[in-house]
Amino acid sequence: MGGWRRFLTLNVKAYSFALLVGWCSVTAYGADAAQVAAPAPGQVTYEAPGLALVFGEDASVESVISHGKSVPLLSTAGGFEVAEYDGAAKGARTLKPTAAVTSDGFVLSYEEGALTLAVNVEELPGHIALHGRLQKSAGPDRAFTVSFALPVNAWGWNWWDDPARVRRIDYGVEYSNYGFLGEDRDIPVSRMPFAAIADNAAGAGVAFAVPLDQPRIFRFNYSTTRGLRAEFNLGLSSATENFPDRADFTILIYAADPVWGLRSAAETYYGLFPEAYARRLPRDGVSTWRITEEFMPPADYIEKWGIAFRWTSSGRVQVDAAFMQYLRDNGIIALRHREPWARWHLVYPYKDHPWYDQFPERRRDLSKTPQQPPHDEELAMLVEETRAPQDVKEGNDQIPGPVCEVSQATLNCLVYDENDRPRIGLWHKWSAGG
Repeated sequence: MGGWRRFLTLNVKAYSFALLVGWCSVTAYGADAAQVAAPAPGQVTYEAPGLALVFGEDASVESVISHGKSVPLLSTAGGFEVAEYDGAAKGARTLKPTAAVTSDGFVLSYEEGALTLAVNVEELPGHIALHGRLQKSAGPDRAFTVSFALPVNAWGWNWWDDPARVRRIDYGVEYSNYGFLGEDRDIPVSRMPFAAIADNAAGAGVAFAVPLDQPRIFRFNYSTTRGLRAEFNLGLSSATENFPDRADFTILIYAADPVWGLRSAAETYYGLFPEAYARRLPRDGVSTWRITEEFMPPADYIEKWGIAFRWTSSGRVQVDAAFMQYLRDNGIIALRHREPWARWHLVYPYKDHPWYDQFPERRRDLSKTPQQPPHDEELAMLVEETRAPQDVKEGNDQIPGPVCEVSQATLNCLVYDENDRPRIGLWHKWSAGG
């Protein structure tokens, strides 16, 4: 396994959408409603409320109809693109496909069939779903960027960075809203699971989205040279036991309201995944750790500051029963602080910590001048601690449990860098008893 690992490191009104009926008539905004014509030989049309996409026999996008209006397209073909990433120096090269229309979508073949991209297209209530599967034949690990573009000419339309920030689309500018991953923060990923472009004058709008239950490195962007794009970083390896040499992804496409834009895209998205956005807490409020056994303010104080949650003390093994009853009487939910993604090597206790005697000797010795050891020594510590007795506890509330189990879990979850070396999550100097 090589350099590809780092490449992957990882209530507004309801909207009235036009309904596309059959292959023919369309109810639209304005008087210039477009007709969704019967597809020409080799073409295939997919529809959702307020949206129709026409694909050619080569899987290119040949027409986009939004709210009954035929949207002008760019000169680029759009559709799917697969590019292989070959390291920071060489970058990515775009592969040339052989495309075929299938009964449920498309198949794009590369390298004489050694690599395939199968796309299943579904017309679902409220949206069109593109389910892609990239798969290779046996061979070395490979990394790819798979993208899908709607070549919409949206010059003069609106792009939303978020619900509060909107930008007018200008020629030659790429619009996106990224955060960055990786050690060097050079792997862009979209901050929101949906994006939209729309324009009231054009009476049109389109949104892209991804499911929340499919974690991927993905990006949404728009430019007047490539259109509205969704991109995915995918790695193929035979080492993945459950899905060797393949990777899946899903793109959701639906109409965005011409005026409300991203807000309408958000409302639709929440409707697609209602369980993810269901309210499960009795009330909203702020969290604090300042309420203690020594400071239990009256109910009007709790109401004034909107206190609903209380972090429990990190160094306390048992919490006073009277204090817990106070929290219950005032409707305050007690939470424990957890960082399950971190491995704390140098968490060392104060001498009055109830588990002090169970800490490894090296932790007590290093408590005055904790220093991170070399990489190989740090890794060796983890391996050594997997053999610790079950009764030796980790001794902190971040990852409670036997040292041997926590250390083995860390080894099982290590991320590897571009040189195929395991990286350690964190090296903390905080005290578990403070």
